[in-house]
Amino acid sequence: HSFGDLEPGATPSSPQLNKLMHQAMATVNHLLHDLEKDKGEKRILPKKATRNVTLAALLIEEVTKRLTIEFSLNPSEVGSKMEGVPIKDTMLSDMCPDIESAFCFPHKYRTINGECNNVKNPTWGITGAAYLRILQPMYQDGVGSPRDSGVNGPLGDALYISSRVLRERDVPHEHLTGLTAIWGQLVSHDIAYTLPISGYS
Repeated sequence: HSFGDLEPGATPSSPQLNKLMHQAMATVNHLLHDLEKDKGEKRILPKKATRNVTLAALLIEEVTKRLTIEFSLNPSEVGSKMEGVPIKDTMLSDMCPDIESAFCFPHKYRTINGECNNVKNPTWGITGAAYLRILQPMYQDGVGSPRDSGVNGPLGDALYISSRVLRERDVPHEHLTGLTAIWGQLVSHDIAYTLPISGYS
C-alpha cells in the first residue's frame, strides 16, 4: 500500500478506517482498563468528559501507529500524510468536536476553560486543545515515541544533558526566593492544562 500524494484512491476509505478504529479501540480500552486497575480499590476516576478526551487522543495515536505500519510510512512523513486522512463518517468524527459549528457571543467575563474568549475563534486556547507547533514533531516512529538517535548517532541521556547544561550552584539571592518558582508553577499549571493521559497520572 502507499499513500502516494494522498489522492482519493490512495487513502483508506471510511469503512476501512472504521474497521481499523474498532481494532484500535480494543487496544485503547485495554490500556485504560489497566490504568484504572492500577489505581486500586479506592481509585478516583476522572470525569466522563475528561475520560472521553483521553479516549479520543489514545485512539487517534493508536490508529496513526497502525496506518503508519499498514502504509509503510517513514517517520518524517507521518504528520503530513495523516492530515489528508478523512475521518468523516468514522467513529472518530463522533468523538471530535465540530469546530466549524462553534459560535459565540461576547461576554463580560472570560471563561475559565478558555472557550469563547476569542469570539472569532472560539476554540483557540480551550481546555483539552492541542498546542500549536512551530515545527513538526520529530518522534522516533513518527507517531509518539521519543527519539533515541539523531543524525550523528545515539542521543545522550536527558538527565546527563540537563546536568551538564544546567549546573547546580548554591548562590543565594539578596531578595528573591524559591517561592517565585513555585508561584510560576502554579500560574503555569493553571493556564496550561494539557491532556496527555488526563486523570491517569
